[in-house]
Amino acid sequence: MSITFDLGEWWLKSQSFMWDKLKSHLHIWSFLLAVVACGLIFGGIVAGITSPHDKMVITGALSNLLSTMHQGHLVSPHTLWVERMMSDGRLLAIIWILGLSIIGLPLIPVVIFLRSFSVGFSIGFTVLAFGWRGVWFSATGIFPHQLVSFVALALAGGLAIRFSAHILRQSVPLQRLLQNVIVYTGVFCLLVIPLAVGAAMQAFWSPMLISSILSHATGGAFVA
Repeated sequence: MSITFDLGEWWLKSQSFMWDKLKSHLHIWSFLLAVVACGLIFGGIVAGITSPHDKMVITGALSNLLSTMHQGHLVSPHTLWVERMMSDGRLLAIIWILGLSIIGLPLIPVVIFLRSFSVGFSIGFTVLAFGWRGVWFSATGIFPHQLVSFVALALAGGLAIRFSAHILRQSVPLQRLLQNVIVYTGVFCLLVIPLAVGAAMQAFWSPMLISSILSHATGGAFVA
């Protein structure tokens, strides 16, 4: 059995699929938004109760990273972009695979929660350890690109949950199922674009802004 798709038809179907799900399943997006908020808050809480020893170790590592960034000894922006894309790409692929299986329904929110928890911990710890300078570093070095990535991953999570639920509830002919899988995969391919934008912001924009802030802080030295 062979199924051929015109490129223009694939593009239109992918766009239509994404926007229809966005408008008709707001309860899923609201649920994922709550999951993200809980992960961010819980991550910030855990950052606040970190043991003194762990806090000292993490603070030292952050200080060394910021000093390296300010001195311009960080790896090339292209390398940072590739590493960020590989990390986000793996997460997107995991969500895509979970959406193709029944077990994805409970696991997809867990994946989104863990990602938001790590971001919440990073922001919370940076602010608690470095005060007002930590706020600036979080606002420039963490939040902007993570916001872009979160939007893409939340959309992916919502689409994966819907697709997994669709497989669980309905029995469809094989040909139609294959068509749905192709459209579903096409939408995930589109979501690589905002992930690439977020990775570019982290690799090219954030280090430049953080270095600029460091230049105005006690001669570039950054001590907690």
